[in-house]
Amino acid sequence: MRTSLQQQYEHIQTERLYMSQLQREQTALAKRCDHYKKEVQILQREHEKEYRDVEALQRFSLKKFVKQKIGSWDTVIDQELTEAFEAEQRLKEAEHQLKKCEEQYDDVTKRIASIGDMDERYKTWLEAKALSIMTTDQEAYEHAQSIRLQQEELHHLIEQIQEAHAAGVHVLHVFDKMFKSLDNASGYSMLDMFGGGIISTALKHSEMQAAENETLPLRRALRDYEIELQDVQKIIEQEMKIVPSFALSFADFFFDGFIFDFLVHQKIQEHTETLQKPYQQVKKMQAELVKQKRLADERLLQLQEQYETIIIHSN
Repeated sequence: MRTSLQQQYEHIQTERLYMSQLQREQTALAKRCDHYKKEVQILQREHEKEYRDVEALQRFSLKKFVKQKIGSWDTVIDQELTEAFEAEQRLKEAEHQLKKCEEQYDDVTKRIASIGDMDERYKTWLEAKALSIMTTDQEAYEHAQSIRLQQEELHHLIEQIQEAHAAGVHVLHVFDKMFKSLDNASGYSMLDMFGGGIISTALKHSEMQAAENETLPLRRALRDYEIELQDVQKIIEQEMKIVPSFALSFADFFFDGFIFDFLVHQKIQEHTETLQKPYQQVKKMQAELVKQKRLADERLLQLQEQYETIIIHSN
């Protein structure tokens, strides 16, 4: 069994190396084919231009004028035909190179497909080897299982981080809608101060009402966001110990009669500034979530390398 698994591993490694070589060749061919495609396009335009020039001369009836100005008519025609022929030859050569390149690319692609899913085959082998060492190398098996548990915990953490980040994106979207309404209201309020009239007043109140309408959705979004952050915090503090604290407390900074107190331009500005603090808190926390996910992803890769090393080198 051990010999069979070892032979399978060596065969998989050989094919993985071959697959890597094919993928590099495929990438190089893709770039080369793209180069030929662009060259063909350029030469097609050049070829079309040369033949248009020939057709234009052949339709031109003032031969005498041409002979006087630019020389013999037949010489001019011959020169244009030669240039058109040369352009056609260059185009054909480029098209030939492109076809050859695409055939090579297709051949490499087929060879890659014939090898199959190397990652899946390697994963299957790892599982089989892990089962085999359960009886042949108990210490290695227990160590590998310990790493597997850590990976599961990290996967759960990443899932919670992604959910929290999605909630934060929604919070910022609601904030942005509110800021836009307040900014518009501020502009109309400024216009009112200089005698804007009934239209600007109506528009100002419309924007103020739009901002008020976002108050309840923002409260809800922030509450949901805090719940998601608390889930992440529990994992990080109690299990992973990645950071000492990941708390975020949103005080009840909103206010009854949120919009109805907006009587003057100054009030609009004050409320806009009031919203800036929690807005910046959310942006800062979003950046922290991105950082924590990156750390968790890196740790997952490290654990996977450790796991594979244990399985491969175990008895």
